Amino acid sequence: MVAEELNYPSISVAMGSNMEKTVMRTVRNVGEEEAVYSVQVRAPEGVEVTVYPEKIGFSELKQNRSFNIYFSTGNVGERRGTVAQGQLKWVSNKHIVRSPLLISFV
Repeated sequence: MVAEELNYPSISVAMGSNMEKTVMRTVRNVGEEEAVYSVQVRAPEGVEVTVYPEKIGFSELKQNRSFNIYFSTGNVGERRGTVAQGQLKWVSNKHIVRSPLLISFV
């Protein structure tokens, strides 16, 4: 198993030029029984980030939901050997759940 496939809250991927990667994560509801979270993304510089679905709903405690994070890059060029940081947030009317994004350019 590759490290980026581990179901950790932080998400770290290695990206080269003109690459696309998809990473899946599963989250568990530990807040209110009924909650809806919407995604907000601050993409790392030089990377396009899309999350699907954009909303996750829970109807009971300890319920699991999965989502995919799609990463794509253009020409990495001089970024090779550097890292870029961003953040993914799931926001409900009561809670914010944050996951750091870290891209290593290879």
